Amino acid sequence: MKKTLIPLVLGLCLSGSLAQAQAPTSDRIVLSAGLAFAQGDALDMTHKNAGGYLFEVGYQVSPKDYGVDFLFYGGWKKLPADTATPARPTHEMVGPHVGFDLVYRPWSSLPITLSTGPSAHVWQVEAQGVPNGNKGDQGVKLGWRLGVGYDLTDTWSVGLKYTLTEWRSSPDLGIPPTRPAFISLVGSYRF
Repeated sequence: MKKTLIPLVLGLCLSGSLAQAQAPTSDRIVLSAGLAFAQGDALDMTHKNAGGYLFEVGYQVSPKDYGVDFLFYGGWKKLPADTATPARPTHEMVGPHVGFDLVYRPWSSLPITLSTGPSAHVWQVEAQGVPNGNKGDQGVKLGWRLGVGYDLTDTWSVGLKYTLTEWRSSPDLGIPPTRPAFISLVGSYRF
């Protein structure tokens, strides 16, 4: 009995997703989660490319006949640090972010989206392996992200995003100005 119920439930879920895929898009809540990979100055600070993650909650507005959607979002990210050594200090980078993206569908026949937009970040940077490892300069910092997405269904999508931010715009505590960047591989659910 249980073995017959599982394919039936999966079939109903799939048919519901396919039916929704035919429906016109409207304003929706978007939940996203994924992996974050340190790049550029962020990689120089963490000395670790993999192991990061992010979560976002957003609201996507689709104005009729406008040609582009607006995605307003807020979230949290973490870029973990590798093990520090006396010759190589490392820094863990975490913090909230907010922003908005313009989401464009260049081809109506393909489920591909392109997105870009500004963001604001509050980095909490902590030096590893030293007492009182917190670093200052934690005010609101600007950023920009570019992305490409693929709609699996009307509700599920995957995307690859590149985010470039600022953290330190002047030398302080012996750390040169930095522009942390990261690539995120995310899955999103819209409802």
